[in-house]
Amino acid sequence: MKTRTLFLAVVISLFSVTGFSTNSNSGVTESSIPHGTDIPDAFKSQLAEVLTRYLDLKDALVESDESKAATAAKETLKSLKGVNMMLLEGDLHNKWMKYHSVIKSNLNGIVTMDGIEMKRTHFRLVSDELAKSLKEFDVSFPQPVYVEFCPMANNNKGAYWLSESKDIRNPYFGDKMLKCGEIKDVLK
Repeated sequence: MKTRTLFLAVVISLFSVTGFSTNSNSGVTESSIPHGTDIPDAFKSQLAEVLTRYLDLKDALVESDESKAATAAKETLKSLKGVNMMLLEGDLHNKWMKYHSVIKSNLNGIVTMDGIEMKRTHFRLVSDELAKSLKEFDVSFPQPVYVEFCPMANNNKGAYWLSESKDIRNPYFGDKMLKCGEIKDVLK
């Protein structure tokens, strides 16, 4: 937890640093926001807090701990609620509202649905939309955030997740296939 708190503190202080690496195989798309568009640092900081809470959720799913996953999803919802959409205008605001809607709906699914597999199904959609929004809104990080992929998740259709570590720890299978996956992209 101290590492994540430090991670968030450094993220907040380094928002003038920009850039994500891109890998077309990743599922994280290029930002469609015109280069040079000014996205408020406060918005980026708030979105980074969502990532920090998301990482707790990911860890709970790696542990296959249903109760801990629900609690972490509630905390992620709180941080999502703290993202001030009024900091964005026009197209930026509309784009965020689309991401926000899917993330919020699926976090609520993790909180309310019973069964670890149902929670993992919702987690897949949270992961996809959060990764896209971090990219879209040009959120930078002091250390890499890895976009990881398991080809066997989602009924062998594959699924992505975000991690602060290069080490694969699969939230879709936990101990059953902890190391199943690979790094597909790096967000910096």
